[in-house]
Amino acid sequence: MAEIETVTSVLHFTGPASAADITLALRPINPGTDKQALLDLYFIAFHNTHEFNGWPLEEILQQAESDINSALANLHPQASCLAEDQEMGTIVGAALIDEDGTHLRHIMIDPTWQRQGLGTAMLHSVTATLSKAEKTSLRSCYALGNEPSRKWHQSMGFDEQQM
Repeated sequence: MAEIETVTSVLHFTGPASAADITLALRPINPGTDKQALLDLYFIAFHNTHEFNGWPLEEILQQAESDINSALANLHPQASCLAEDQEMGTIVGAALIDEDGTHLRHIMIDPTWQRQGLGTAMLHSVTATLSKAEKTSLRSCYALGNEPSRKWHQSMGFDEQQM
């Protein structure tokens, strides 16, 4: 597997953001019962992205397993959230926050739900929870060359950091 260059960015916030208008239910992640749904979502959200261009399917699935296991082992349970399409009974988005509440490890959205405000709604949920815990910033990384991710981070107010 090739090493992927990333850009680190930081979002500074002083209080809860206003809620975004979505029709999906946001709920906490249950590491015991949501793992398979997170693995499925990871694959759906990322397998066709810049980061995995040219990777064999088996390696993508191995990376998904590794990333989700690591995220669940170090999860901030109150700030992390899932977006669930209750009519279909499927998980269509997830925001996974590290246990210390300072790093957005993954934000994943099913491509059929992208560009509908779901990422914004999940980020607002995360920052509202973290604000209550007196956190004031959130780091996130995206792959160099992943233009949609870069644009989303910028539109949400993340500032690129020189590392």
